Amino acid sequence: MINKDYFLNIFNNFSVFIKKKYKIIIFLFIFIIFLVLIFQYYIYSNNKKNLQLSILYNQTLKNTGAEDFNKKITSIIKEKGFYSILASLNLIKKDINNKNYIAAYENYIKLLENGKLKTIYKSIIALHAAYSLIDFLSTDYIKKLLTYFDESYDSFIGNNLELLYLISIKENDTAKTKELLNIILIDQRISQSIKDRIRKINDFEKYK
Repeated sequence: MINKDYFLNIFNNFSVFIKKKYKIIIFLFIFIIFLVLIFQYYIYSNNKKNLQLSILYNQTLKNTGAEDFNKKITSIIKEKGFYSILASLNLIKKDINNKNYIAAYENYIKLLENGKLKTIYKSIIALHAAYSLIDFLSTDYIKKLLTYFDESYDSFIGNNLELLYLISIKENDTAKTKELLNIILIDQRISQSIKDRIRKINDFEKYK
């Protein structure tokens, strides 16, 4: 049978500890509540900000021809985060539609230089940029964009090789073109649709 005095002794010791340290305990309790309130305020403010950005973003896209479109879209870009990326891509799209290819390239680079952007997103954006601009800019620009592609992503390796293949054609590097053609056609990681595109391009280049 457990000795009741043992529990009584523990209770007394605990009571003495509370009496001696009650100021510290009260301070810690208040401090924890304070931290919780700050965190809740941060979540509220962040959600409110995202909601406001969402509204501004959608309103801006409804009238891309407005005189203040660039001003509004730039203000969203400066806020960083998800809507900043979407705003950047929409500004780039407008630049391309207006044939401002250098401006589009520079905005792609600004987006890719975002240190907070995850590597996979950088890789996707780099490929998107290269596909969008390869017909309009010199290969030096396209090669620069592809330096942001991470070759560890097997899912996109075919797209990267396809772009390198197109670059070799633009540069009239027949040896490189043939080498890349063989690599693409035998690489099991590359989708059949990319291989079919490369075959068609190869046939066109061969008989043009």
